[in-house]
Amino acid sequence: MKNFITILFLTLSTTAFGQSEPLVVLDGYFIKRDKATALADIGLENIKDTTFIKPDSAIQLIEERGKNGLFVIETTRSKDHKVAPEDLYFNNPPLLLINHIQSNMNDLNQLNPEEIDSIWVRPPLEMVQIRGLDMVGGIILIYTKLNEPLDETLLADSTITVNENKIKLPTFQLELKLSKLAEKELKKSKESIVIVAYIRGTLKNSDEKNEYQIGKYSVEVTSERIVTLDDVYVSKKEFDKLEDPNFEVLINVFSGRKSSQFNILDVNILQEPLEQLKGKRHYLKGRLITEM
Repeated sequence: MKNFITILFLTLSTTAFGQSEPLVVLDGYFIKRDKATALADIGLENIKDTTFIKPDSAIQLIEERGKNGLFVIETTRSKDHKVAPEDLYFNNPPLLLINHIQSNMNDLNQLNPEEIDSIWVRPPLEMVQIRGLDMVGGIILIYTKLNEPLDETLLADSTITVNENKIKLPTFQLELKLSKLAEKELKKSKESIVIVAYIRGTLKNSDEKNEYQIGKYSVEVTSERIVTLDDVYVSKKEFDKLEDPNFEVLINVFSGRKSSQFNILDVNILQEPLEQLKGKRHYLKGRLITEM
């Protein structure tokens, strides 16, 4: 398992080069080959769909490198199929997150393979659309098995509940792991913490790839560091507009701005499909924005 992740981490690196044609994106990865070469190499029988992202939109994603637009190729090949390292356009390594905490290969090497629960790979194009040019390496998400069992109620309530007008999301938990300085400042200033969940997905029969928000949920806490989200609802009318019922949940965490008009916390975001969130506890690491 570790060897696979190591190879994947090293695979997502190479040098960028100039192009006079649209930059090609193959199954979510920016590649060096031009459009004609890429299509010929892949074979028409293996192509599921192609899309052209116009220059104006492409520049917003990857700045000057998008000046000729993006030619996006989606193939029918297995998700296990990897783009060769020498074919990748950017030299940025993927962001490695273990339980949503930014990590490195040393952290990975310290993991017992039996501790790994699941691995998710989010390709560069998807991440650039969400978080900008800094994410051209994509993200590798690794989840470990929890050392403590989840509450039986949490495990039991891990399915979507549908009634006539609204839908209840499966229960999941968040655990905030804040630095000592952050905890000290929060206590000193009697500051609260606000957790906001944005529920969103892709609309049916839409050419737009941007996420459509169908709901929003927020909760404010003071001393609690383990928060159970067991009462999150969305409109069934909005839910029915989505192409995929396995919609995405984006979690942001801020200070409550009681002691200051500005947010003082820097906390990792949590952004996952519902299937990955439900019935589990997820860890969010944070610190003061002023910490180096």
